[in-house]
Amino acid sequence: MKIKVLFVCLGNICRSPLAEGIFKHMVKLRNLTSYIQADSAGTASYHIGEPPYYLSLQVAENHGIRLEHRAQQLKRQHLDEYDYILVMDEMNLRDVLRLAGKASYKAKIMKMRQFDDQQSSQDVEDPYGYKLPIFEACYQILHESCANFLDYLIQKHSLGS
Repeated sequence: MKIKVLFVCLGNICRSPLAEGIFKHMVKLRNLTSYIQADSAGTASYHIGEPPYYLSLQVAENHGIRLEHRAQQLKRQHLDEYDYILVMDEMNLRDVLRLAGKASYKAKIMKMRQFDDQQSSQDVEDPYGYKLPIFEACYQILHESCANFLDYLIQKHSLGS
């Protein structure tokens, strides 16, 4: 049985597909694709079916990562299907918790930055509408958080041993 991870932001074209791509790349590099799978979704329906934003694609490509995601909206069934749901900011957290309703889902819903080196639980700010350097800063935050989250999964689930 695979561990299923879902990254969530607002529109599913900037932060969450970038996190998904970074995480999948790390999982592949550590030969854990048979244990872990990942996807992403947005809390809003603005961009359903669209590819990632061009600057998310560019920053990922600059780091040797290819994003192949198409935007989708978070649905209640995702809460049943995924073991871990990582949200990018406080607004996403509120939206996902509202959708979840029952307490049994709450343990699997976490903020992405609780896995950064400062354990900050701050927001991963939305880079939409900004230039490439802001997307690069977003990439760096997501890279650090994804690496630490992957280490957390490896330890918690005794993977690769």
